[in-house]
Amino acid sequence: MTELDPLSSRRAATVLVGLTVGLFGSASSAMIVANTLPAIEADLGADPAGGSWVVVGSLLAMTVSIPLWGRLADAVDGKRVVQAAFVLFVIGCLGGGLAPGLGGLIASRAVQGVAMGGILVSSQAVIARAVPGRRRAAYLGYLGATMSIASLCGPLIGGFLVELPGAGWRSAFFVLIPFALVGLVVVEAALPRRAGPGGFRVDAAGLALLALAVTALLLLVTFGGVGFAWWSPQSLVLGAVGLLAALALVLVERRVADPVLDLAALAVPAVRWSVVGSVAIGAVMFSAVLYLSQYWQLARGVSAAVTGLLVAPLLVATLVASIVTGHVVAHGPRARGRALLLGSILLAAGLAGLATVGLAPPAWLVIAAAGLVGLGMGALMQTFLLVAQLAAGGERVGRTTSLVSMLRSLSGAAGVAVLGAVVAALAPGEGYAAAAAVAFGAAAVVSLGAVVAALVLGRDRGAAGHE
Repeated sequence: MTELDPLSSRRAATVLVGLTVGLFGSASSAMIVANTLPAIEADLGADPAGGSWVVVGSLLAMTVSIPLWGRLADAVDGKRVVQAAFVLFVIGCLGGGLAPGLGGLIASRAVQGVAMGGILVSSQAVIARAVPGRRRAAYLGYLGATMSIASLCGPLIGGFLVELPGAGWRSAFFVLIPFALVGLVVVEAALPRRAGPGGFRVDAAGLALLALAVTALLLLVTFGGVGFAWWSPQSLVLGAVGLLAALALVLVERRVADPVLDLAALAVPAVRWSVVGSVAIGAVMFSAVLYLSQYWQLARGVSAAVTGLLVAPLLVATLVASIVTGHVVAHGPRARGRALLLGSILLAAGLAGLATVGLAPPAWLVIAAAGLVGLGMGALMQTFLLVAQLAAGGERVGRTTSLVSMLRSLSGAAGVAVLGAVVAALAPGEGYAAAAAVAFGAAAVVSLGAVVAALVLGRDRGAAGHE
């Protein structure tokens, strides 16, 4: 099977079902611990600083492993790569559910994080090779919708299991195993093997520098202003190490034959501008959900249960837009350009609307603005990725997918941390509503990067992706 020898519609749909089920379990695991951390800390005798590594550990492992999975997806049989990721995810779930202490749980979450990176990249790479350009857009829309649903369901599942008699936080790991097993079995039955070009070499130096850069920078943006001051020696050391490692990574990757991070793809204008748009989206999408939830609770005094209902329109809008846009952009470069421009405008307009929360607007206005944010995110996330994949070509689709995904993940972590620092600095004196308004306003400015990227890609029809 090659990109020129696509699957039949029925078999491709079956593969999609397996991948979406497995991806749902994987994406849910990223957020399922959000409502279980207090129970985990109480049961294992951990403090909040130690408990936070249950989240940070998986994020670090996922981000570092994404480029390696992308390289594997290009070099060897994509079927075996995605199955290996499913198996690794099951191992991580079992380890997390059976962990005797915090150290074992963090290690298992790291294994989960590696598997999450593999499932995310390899599922998208499999679709890119198995499905032609027009149908591929719709299929990527379904994958994007699956991740949106999982981001909503993960915390709900975790919170429900913690409160369920006889279940507890450990069941939040076991409950995800069937999703990976279904994905494993369906992919085995429906996806043919495809021999890759082989010749895969591990870029050990690049991988080590990438791990060092990502680890230092993520620790800085995660704990800066919380565990230690932004201008403390710890922050300065982490920042210096991260920047020096990133610089060394760029120099090394330009000289090796098989780089773990395909920076050469940025020479392609469509890939470069898709990365710009994806980084802008990543920097605001997690922050929008997080700080909107906190706004309802801390500024409006709404309960956690009602907050979930008030935030749901944003996530539902993301789901609907992902599916609809997937079908629309299948009609060609012009449709993709229009979808990118409309989505980026909706995202910026929605964030600008949320920036008015400091003026005590009516609840319906806040909900409507959040809905615009959801529509924008749903229209953009997979469309930028599709444009990059089409521009990169079949032999580099895995590496390009991993590049876009990794940079979006990094920008997401940075966005949460930086906007969180803004809120933490302003909230004590100005109140949470005013602080959130400033954060949303800053996010609106950042989202203009997606508008610029959409304008550039739309102006050049070829840059919007050939079939």
